[in-house]
Amino acid sequence: MSYNGKKLMTVEEGRILLETVDKKTTYVTPEMFGAVGDGNTDDTTAVQNAINYGETNSKAVRGFNEYKTTSTIVISGNYLDIKIADIHYMGEGYAVSVSGSYNSVAINVLYCSNGKGLLMKRTSSTNCRANRITMNRLYAKGHAVDFETNNNFLLYNTFDIRYIKSDTGDCYHCDDYVGENVFMNSSCSCENGWAIYKANGRFYNFTLEADVLNGIYISGDSSIFTGFRIREMVDKLVARINGHSPDDQGGTLIK
Repeated sequence: MSYNGKKLMTVEEGRILLETVDKKTTYVTPEMFGAVGDGNTDDTTAVQNAINYGETNSKAVRGFNEYKTTSTIVISGNYLDIKIADIHYMGEGYAVSVSGSYNSVAINVLYCSNGKGLLMKRTSSTNCRANRITMNRLYAKGHAVDFETNNNFLLYNTFDIRYIKSDTGDCYHCDDYVGENVFMNSSCSCENGWAIYKANGRFYNFTLEADVLNGIYISGDSSIFTGFRIREMVDKLVARINGHSPDDQGGTLIK
């Protein structure tokens, strides 16, 4: 039997390969778990298995090609080092979900044809704190970055996403509480740069350079924005909802 022009390994050959990987390399790739990396073949299982293996065996994960996925890639461990070139997500939900802590996740291009982009999720057993998320491009049909905190706070996460585009959602969206986080270098195209519906969050170094309706849209509790900058092409620097007006908290308008 052949697969992608190559002979499939037996179970024993696969075990020997992974033992060799443990001894000889510091990282694993999705291809080691069956990925094709051509952008057309569904590599969801291989990408997820590489991440799971990296978590269990303290290995970095490196993906050098374009990987098509059809269900959410879950990053629930801690201290993971993940760098993937491109992910083309064809599912309806979230392309990537991060619920662990102290992870470094770098994706060059995350393209979501139908669904949402990145979910930052705090659960009863995970804190989702001190993660660093780096992307060059993020394209999503729905919300590009969403937060699910279960009435708790996400703390000290850093987002460095150079360009965000959402067809029908927000660049950053939060229906729940958010903690102290850092947002850098986001050039966005969407309805709202930041949409906050139940806030009590602190947002540092938030830079928005975008063609959006509202730079910051708030309809929930108080939030603090420090050092944010928004380009003048935004129709409204801050949408004042329910009396909130964070535009006097260190924000500037880029000329």
